[in-house]
Amino acid sequence: PLCYSSFVLKKLKDGFYSLVSAELNESFRTLSEDVVLLSYGAYFASLSEMCVQPGIGADEEVRLLLNTLYVLCKRRDSAPLIKAVFEIKLMELVGIVPEFSEECPCGEKACYFSISEGEVRCKEHRTDDSVLLNPAQLKLAVYITESSLKDALFCEYDMNISASLSSITEPFLRYHLGNLPKTLDYLHGIIEKMP
Repeated sequence: PLCYSSFVLKKLKDGFYSLVSAELNESFRTLSEDVVLLSYGAYFASLSEMCVQPGIGADEEVRLLLNTLYVLCKRRDSAPLIKAVFEIKLMELVGIVPEFSEECPCGEKACYFSISEGEVRCKEHRTDDSVLLNPAQLKLAVYITESSLKDALFCEYDMNISASLSSITEPFLRYHLGNLPKTLDYLHGIIEKMP
């Protein structure tokens, strides 16, 4: 699973294709040897598939997925951070960009994230679906959105704070995509069983 390969196809007369050759570019073997890493990788691949439109180029999305899987192989202990970075960067690519800043649009200090509006809000302007943010979560979310993919994936941050970003990213994705892949439920099940 999660092998990245190149294929050469030949178009036949009737509109079908015939496989001419295939080459394995990257096996991500480390992921297939660890059920936790495999669960993260499967979720990243499924979410990418949900966000890519058939027939439309997805070079940036593929690059994001491959870089994320590569870093996941190297930084197993940073998986919650890698997940948060992947989700936020994928949202940016598909145009459902969450706005993370330290202030509400009214200028007051923000402490809530509105799932439907996709932006931070103060207590007075929060929406019914707003999620309470602590300062560390907000700082990390701002850092991820303002940093390059490489800097965000390799930053050192408290893993409990990184994991807690799921309380923002997952509802936001679910609201804007309409659903999330079943691989996320499997990932949560695996994580819950970990000591």
